[in-house]
Amino acid sequence: MSKKLIKITEDDLKFIYGKEYSIFQEKVLTTCFCHKCTMEEQGHLVKIRNYEIFINHLNDVELQGFCTDCGGPVGRYSETGEVEETAKRVKKVMKKYDKK
Repeated sequence: MSKKLIKITEDDLKFIYGKEYSIFQEKVLTTCFCHKCTMEEQGHLVKIRNYEIFINHLNDVELQGFCTDCGGPVGRYSETGEVEETAKRVKKVMKKYDKK
């Protein structure tokens, strides 16, 4: 199995999360750890911005973007492959990219 990341779109992400997408926006996008900001203030959570979205070999979503506070690199991981319903949707999205 390939361990490369597959880049997907925001629309793909909305499909994967379905009716839970608003919860994803509220809970995941706003609870990222920035190494630089955490060094300055212990436990400091930031919001990710200008992010790219990927699916990994475990069918989980990975976000790569930037801290809203300092602009430093920030990543976020969401275990969509662990939830049966979202895992099914991830596989449908992946089929679209397998054809490319």
